[in-house]
Amino acid sequence: MVAAMTTCEEVPIQILDSKLEKTVDSKILIAGDCAYIESALACGYSQRAIGANATNASSYPLGQCIREAIERGAKEIHIGLGGTITHDLGCGALAALGAEFRDQSGNAFIPNGSTLNQISSISKDNLITNVSFTIYSDVKNTLLGASGAARVFAKQKGASDEEIEMLERNSCDAAAVFAKTFGKDCSTDISSGSAGGLGFAFISAFSATVKSGSEFALSSPVISERLRQADLIITGEGKIDSQSKGGKLVGTLSEYAVAHNKKLLAIGGFIEKCSKDLLPEASWFLDLSSLHGKDYSMRNPHQAIEEGLGLLLSDIAGLSLHQ
Repeated sequence: MVAAMTTCEEVPIQILDSKLEKTVDSKILIAGDCAYIESALACGYSQRAIGANATNASSYPLGQCIREAIERGAKEIHIGLGGTITHDLGCGALAALGAEFRDQSGNAFIPNGSTLNQISSISKDNLITNVSFTIYSDVKNTLLGASGAARVFAKQKGASDEEIEMLERNSCDAAAVFAKTFGKDCSTDISSGSAGGLGFAFISAFSATVKSGSEFALSSPVISERLRQADLIITGEGKIDSQSKGGKLVGTLSEYAVAHNKKLLAIGGFIEKCSKDLLPEASWFLDLSSLHGKDYSMRNPHQAIEEGLGLLLSDIAGLSLHQ
């Protein structure tokens, strides 16, 4: 989407996977001294295929993307948050950018969700400077508590009920060390719970500016004109549920469709029935899990969407849509 809004150079790069085991391909977008980076590309849900989950995944690959952009001259880093498999409070990303985490024995390590409680100190002596960060988030969740990152999002990242509570405790412990290191407690900031605490990391360490991703998209004259001309708007996310109302693009586009008398098709890997109230009555849902099964849809998302849209186009009245 950013490429459609700005004149960008797409730069292919190599980074580690979220378990820090193998090198994988990724990309960043460069436009002058600005870089645009998608957290889901660096450490997203696709990493579940290699066994990554909220307890063991690292955001270190995202930090590698940022460092690559800086080495290419970027002074303004724009990061789209969301869709990550991580819950490491951005510690991996900060480690890649020069922060050093040590345990009680003084040993340096890169924390993940299961080891956040082992952080005894954080050194920011070598942390990058002279770079500004803007993060784009479509959720307003804070880091901790009933509406925090662990209790709201960790389950969909593969965490059990017991692991969710462990992540909550670990996050609370780590947040205290962050507050001591950076001189402020950002755990209650809006969007600090975004992307497994990546929002918390960038707000704490870099005083990042927080903006709405969906509003950023709709602010583009190019995107606005395409929406104006469209008869049908197609959008989607991995799971469409009550969270989709909280500023996410699906909810924002639904409101736009109602206001401008447009039809809208929402594609979801899984769609909760309660989500019918989210979208206008004239719209359709395409539930990939219902059509193809969860396993097939997760392994072959592009093919599942293509096949689902084929059914829609061939016989929209006969498609098993939630409307």
